[in-house]
Amino acid sequence: MTKSKKNIWIKPDSKTGSFNKRTIKHIKKIELKILDEFIRVCKKNNLTYFMVGGSLLGTIRHNGFIPWDDDIDVGMPRPDYEKLTKIAKKEFKKHYFLQNYTTEPQCGMIFSRLINTNTSLKEYYNEHLDIHRGIFIDIFPFDKASNDINETIKIGKEHKLLQALYCTKCGYSFPQNRNKLLAIPYTMSKVPLSLIDLNTIIKRIDMLSKKYDKENTQYYVAYIGTYGVEKEIMPACVIDELKTANFEGRKVKIFKYYDYYLSSLYGQNYMMPPPKEKRRGGMHFIKEICFNLKDK
Repeated sequence: MTKSKKNIWIKPDSKTGSFNKRTIKHIKKIELKILDEFIRVCKKNNLTYFMVGGSLLGTIRHNGFIPWDDDIDVGMPRPDYEKLTKIAKKEFKKHYFLQNYTTEPQCGMIFSRLINTNTSLKEYYNEHLDIHRGIFIDIFPFDKASNDINETIKIGKEHKLLQALYCTKCGYSFPQNRNKLLAIPYTMSKVPLSLIDLNTIIKRIDMLSKKYDKENTQYYVAYIGTYGVEKEIMPACVIDELKTANFEGRKVKIFKYYDYYLSSLYGQNYMMPPPKEKRRGGMHFIKEICFNLKDK
């Protein structure tokens, strides 16, 4: 019997902004399939990747997802990240799309999302944009950084400004979680931005990210890191030396010296879960999610 092609749209709780446990369970199931596809392509093409952020914390503390979390974050050294972008269309199965400023310049992101296009979702700040959207995992490039940490912090500040200009130029709405007073300069910035070509902003972001690519530096940095550039600067040995760990029953790559990374991001007591009132998942700007029945 053929299944119906009817789609199911689900909204988060209006008070908490979170989805119910059943929905989160299904989101995680789809994300794990995306992760498996990502790992398959990485293995086939000898690409380096590693779990990062809350996904690495979940790997160490819970052998999988942080129980109240609902997204997956991975990182890649810039050369591997660039190669993945080049081979994505050929290597990923048909219902997966690798989204970044190279494959979809108007997406407004300086990292990548591997999207399951058999699903869909609406995010408050970009639901009106004509771009690929669906349940995803995030892929962050890790770039070589200057041996002068202050120089990296300086570049990070320009990087952050360019990220904001890029999102604005792409037509993103003003973020819900920001100070409403900032909405005025945000709106006013669209006037001068109309005189700047989108590709000019992308090229500047790209140039800053790759500035030390060919140098033998002692550090890496994730400029898009949500914890601040200062916390995202890592000694090269942390990024270069990996080992295998368990994540929801599958083997994944993690930093051998994960303690240094996790302590930098979350503090020395990262193995202790936060109080319940501070527990929040990653998908907190989602307005609606659509599950295609053939993915259930």
